[in-house]
Amino acid sequence: MMHTMFMNPKPSPATSTLSLTPSATPEIMENFADLVNYPSDLSDDSDSESGDESSVADDERQSHRLLAVPKLKRRKLDVPYHEQRRLLRNKRKSDELDEFQSAYTDIQKLNKAKKTKFVGGLQGLQARRAHAMESALALVVKNGRHLIDASQRAAETHGFAMAWGSRMLRSWIRHWMKTRELPKSMKGRHVKVFTLLSDPTIAAELRAYLRSNKWAVDPEKLAAFSANKLIPAVADEYLRNITENEMPRGLKKYMEYELFPRIHLKVGWGVSLSTARRWLRREGFRYISHKKGLYFDGHDRDDVVAYRQNIFIPTFKSYEHRLVRHVVGDVGTELVVQPENYVER
Repeated sequence: MMHTMFMNPKPSPATSTLSLTPSATPEIMENFADLVNYPSDLSDDSDSESGDESSVADDERQSHRLLAVPKLKRRKLDVPYHEQRRLLRNKRKSDELDEFQSAYTDIQKLNKAKKTKFVGGLQGLQARRAHAMESALALVVKNGRHLIDASQRAAETHGFAMAWGSRMLRSWIRHWMKTRELPKSMKGRHVKVFTLLSDPTIAAELRAYLRSNKWAVDPEKLAAFSANKLIPAVADEYLRNITENEMPRGLKKYMEYELFPRIHLKVGWGVSLSTARRWLRREGFRYISHKKGLYFDGHDRDDVVAYRQNIFIPTFKSYEHRLVRHVVGDVGTELVVQPENYVER
C-alpha cells in the first residue's frame, strides 16, 4: 500500500518525495505522517494553501492537454488568385505595348519630317540617337523582342557600345515616352574649373571697372574718333587696339594689383591676356562696327509721283464735300456746311 501511494509520477512541488528502503529506522517511520502531509491532518490554512497549489497544478496539467487551434477555412474566390495575376500581367503587357506603339509612331514621323532640325545636322549625334531609338522600338513593336535585347541590337547597329550604349538607349526611350523630347548631348556643358566670374560680387566689380575707365591712350585720336574725322581704316585699327590690347591689359593689371589682394587671393602666374579677353567677351565687350543706315522710301520715283498726282489726289478731292470740317484755328468746333441738294449727308 505504501508503495502504491508513492508511485505518483508528478508529485506536488509543496511535498517532497521520499523513497523508503528496508533499512529505514523506526524514527523515520514514526515521523512519516508529518512528512507526507495528509489532508486530514492539516489545518484550515494549510488546506487552503494546498488547495490553491493543487488547482494550479491541475490548470498546468489541463493546459498541456488543450487541443491545437483549428486552421481557418480556405476562402473561395470568384476568380482564383493565380487567374487574377495572369489577367493583370496580360493587361500590363498590353498597356506597355500600346505605349511602345505610340512612341514608335511619333519618332518615326519625327525622323521622316523635313521640318525636323537635329542638333549637329542629319549626321550629328542627336540624329544617330533618334534613329537608334526608332530601330529599338521597331524591334519591340514589330518583332516582339524584349526591350533589353532590342536595345542591344539597335545600339550595335548604329555604332554604340552593346552594354553601355544599350543602357543609354533605354534611358533615351523612356525619356521620349514620357516627354516626347529627343536626348540632348551634355558635351561641353560641365564646368571643369572654378572661375572668378562665377562670384557675382567679383563679376560686378570687374564690370564696373571696365565701364568706368576711359580706354584711350591718345587723347587726340579719341577726340578725332568722336568727331568722325578719322579715316575708316585708322578708326578700325584704333578700336581694335583698344578692345584687343588696352582693355585686357588694364583688366589684368587691375585684378593682379587691386582685386586679388583685396579678396586675399595669392597671385601665382597672374591672369593671361587670353583669359582677360575671354572674360571681356563673356561680359559683352566685343569689337563691332557701328554704322548709320539710310532708308529710302521711294516717294520721288516716277511711278509713285504719277499715281499720287493722277489717281490718289483726284479721288481724295472727290470725297472732300463729304468730310467733316472744323473752324480754322479752333479744332474743337465743327464747321456746319449746308449741302447743295439738302439731301446728302
